[in-house]
Amino acid sequence: MKRIVVAVLVTAVLLTASFAQKQAPSSSNTSLAKSRDLGKLTLRMFSNSPRVTFALATSWIPGENHKGMFRYRISVIPEQTVPPDGTTNLEETATLLKQVQSCQTFLTLLDADDFVLRKIEVPLDQGIDDQARLRALTANESAQMDANEYRNFIERGSWSISWARCAPEGLVSP
Repeated sequence: MKRIVVAVLVTAVLLTASFAQKQAPSSSNTSLAKSRDLGKLTLRMFSNSPRVTFALATSWIPGENHKGMFRYRISVIPEQTVPPDGTTNLEETATLLKQVQSCQTFLTLLDADDFVLRKIEVPLDQGIDDQARLRALTANESAQMDANEYRNFIERGSWSISWARCAPEGLVSP
C-alpha cells in the first residue's frame, strides 16, 4: 500500500512540474497582450505641406504553433499650426490627409541593432469628426508574428514609417 501511495505522489509531483513548465511560457506571454504606447514620429512627407504625426500602439496575442499575432494601431494627424486668429483651415487638413492616404505606407519594425524585423504595409482609413470632416487617418490591423520576435522588438527595438507611390501633390482634392 505504501508503494502505491508513494508512486501516486511521485507521479502527481512529476505531472505538476511538467504542467508548470508547459504553462510558464504562456504566463510570460500574457504581459505581451497588454497594449503598449510606443510613441510618436513626426515627419514632413511632402515638401510644401505641414508635418504629420504618426502614433503607434501595439500588443501581441498568442496563437497555435508559434503563430501569434502582432496587433498595431496607428493614428496620423497633421501638425497643427494655429494662426493668430485661432482658426484652422479644415480644407487644408483634409487635403493633406488625403495626400498621405494616397501613399503606399509602411511600418518598419527594427531590432536593437537597427536591422529590419518586419516591414508591414499599412492600410490607412479616414477618421472623421461628428460633422463628417476628415480629421485623422487610422489603421487597426494585425500580422502574424511569434512571441520572441515581438519581444525582441518591444524590449530593445524601434519603429519607423516610410512611404512610396503617392499621388502627385495638387492632384488630391479636399
